[in-house]
Amino acid sequence: MDRELLHTIAKDYNGNPIHINNAIKGIKYFCPGCNDEFVLRKSGKTGKGSRRAHFAHKNLTPNCTTEGYLHSSFKILLLDRISSSLKNKLPIDIYWDCIYCKKEHHTNMLIGVCSVEKEYDMKTCRPDIALLNEKGFIAIVIEIIVSHYPEDNALSFYRTNNIPLINITLNPLDPIKELENIDAKIRRPTSVDFLSKMTCPSYRPYLAQRQRPRLFLRFDPMEAARRKVAWERRRFRF
Repeated sequence: MDRELLHTIAKDYNGNPIHINNAIKGIKYFCPGCNDEFVLRKSGKTGKGSRRAHFAHKNLTPNCTTEGYLHSSFKILLLDRISSSLKNKLPIDIYWDCIYCKKEHHTNMLIGVCSVEKEYDMKTCRPDIALLNEKGFIAIVIEIIVSHYPEDNALSFYRTNNIPLINITLNPLDPIKELENIDAKIRRPTSVDFLSKMTCPSYRPYLAQRQRPRLFLRFDPMEAARRKVAWERRRFRF
């Protein structure tokens, strides 16, 4: 556990995120990373020599890392942000550089979305956050990246089933800043895949090109295999 980290986000008994500015003495709070109890350090003093208000572990927890705390804290903040927007019927606009046409696209991430789930069980994988439509089908998945990227089998599953994927990468060297800038992180995610099929005029030609290696199977299996490998390597660079 990083003893120097001043934790600014905790969760209450119901799992709701609590910012240090809204914390009240006498109420129990817990670490989003390891679930152990937090102690509220909030003296009310300001000026030289005073330490900013923060949460601290009640007991030392060696297995609670900065990366784990940042990942879990951001996840519950994002889940709360999406739930609130759905409840109040507010959009969440996102902008990204398209991997197909290389231009900027934007959309309301919540179009057609009726509910949100954390670590939704998709049998093959469990995305950090899943957005579901009115029929209960997956509309979008969101992966939060701190030190580990999504597994290859998860990426393959998303692509095979045409599930739009949003990646948000966080910097573990500055966790407080990352947690304070959640709106900016959502507005401009690190990468977006397959949402482009709804907004990008270059997507259909891209899809047609993606199918071309299969045509060579009837003529030259060796050439088809070579082109397929080359294409697979190129399409995963995003």
